[in-house]
Amino acid sequence: MVEARRASDVFLRRLGPIVGVWVEVIIWGMDVRRFACKKQHVELSSSFMTAIQASEEPRLFQTVIEAFAVAGEEDSKTWPAIITQFKEAFKEARTERAAYTPYLNILEVFGIKLRELRHSQVVEWFLNEDAAHEQGALFLNSLATHLGWAEANTANYHVQREKPERVDIAAFKRGDFAIFVENKVRHDERLKQMEDLINALIAFGNALKIPISKRFAVFLTDDGRKPWSVPPVMPKDFNNDNLQWMDRVTLFNLFLSALQKKEETERSPILLAFLTNYIETISTHPGALS
Repeated sequence: MVEARRASDVFLRRLGPIVGVWVEVIIWGMDVRRFACKKQHVELSSSFMTAIQASEEPRLFQTVIEAFAVAGEEDSKTWPAIITQFKEAFKEARTERAAYTPYLNILEVFGIKLRELRHSQVVEWFLNEDAAHEQGALFLNSLATHLGWAEANTANYHVQREKPERVDIAAFKRGDFAIFVENKVRHDERLKQMEDLINALIAFGNALKIPISKRFAVFLTDDGRKPWSVPPVMPKDFNNDNLQWMDRVTLFNLFLSALQKKEETERSPILLAFLTNYIETISTHPGALS
């Protein structure tokens, strides 16, 4: 890796003079164009040579071209060796990485790295006690405990997406609890978005006879920012402390911690690897907290 960096540094240093010469040519060309348009009042295509001859520095163009030729001739002798060194160093580094694939990004492979609905689906999958992770309510209980629900231990609940009222993720049990999650990937919240979610949570909670103390509204983002679209005054059927915001990495680290506490015989190494890789992936999202 050191050799690769050294080779790339040398390559860029060699490239510098050529870029500088081209910049001079472009700037000079712009000056000639302005001169031609102002003095000759004709198109550049027909007055280019006239403008050059009329310049106060008639040797400037020729000097730039000669400098470019010299630089190209000198660097052409060393570039092949530099490029060869760079390729060899890169190949060696790739061979070293093959054993642990540090840049593998499963979500990026499938083109869903920043697709909000797909990330909502992942959250829903972990919260669902009947999902193929075979961990039951483990992940939901870890979230509920984090939200302030002391010794959360529930089962036989429901998890759904895009309902009620198009809530991104809703986990609930009639007469027991409701957790509504607004999930944001890249996008900002719309006007009154969290206010609408809280009102939907209140109506839903009243209909299912869910205690006010167990109605939770969660604003989930990559950076853990506080929502701004909340009600100016919190409704009486919702506990202000139950509005919480958190970053995605924190949420899935809760899941990972809960899973790691299980006996090895009670957890799948594939699930553990998947969860670990997912956390590494979302840690690279713009603004993500790590």
